[in-house]
Amino acid sequence: VNTIIVPICYLMYQSRRDPAQIGLVHICTFVLLKLSGERSFGVALNKPFTTKLPCDLPLFSGGHADLVAITLHKLVVNGAYKLVPLYSCFLTIICNISPYWRSMSLVAAVKLVNLFELFSSPKFLYS
Repeated sequence: VNTIIVPICYLMYQSRRDPAQIGLVHICTFVLLKLSGERSFGVALNKPFTTKLPCDLPLFSGGHADLVAITLHKLVVNGAYKLVPLYSCFLTIICNISPYWRSMSLVAAVKLVNLFELFSSPKFLYS
């Protein structure tokens, strides 16, 4: 399972600002959403992430769940405006994997708090 998560997160991250690749981000999001509904997937995300991706994701030491959270944060903060309809899917993915997430890296924790602040801001709530 973890062998498919890394390419999915990489494709989502690399395609987040390209209007021609928005469909790819949608497909990857729905694949993650489907997978996140399975208990075995959530448990498998605890495996340590040791791969170095050729992109500017922040360095962290943690599991694949941390990679998913950091990627989804980047999609919300730095993504195209056309990704706004996927925000509820992003939050559902995080909610689905959260019961099985054993340890969280500092980077992922900060990113999740940042998402909470963003989604609870009046600017977002009143839009």
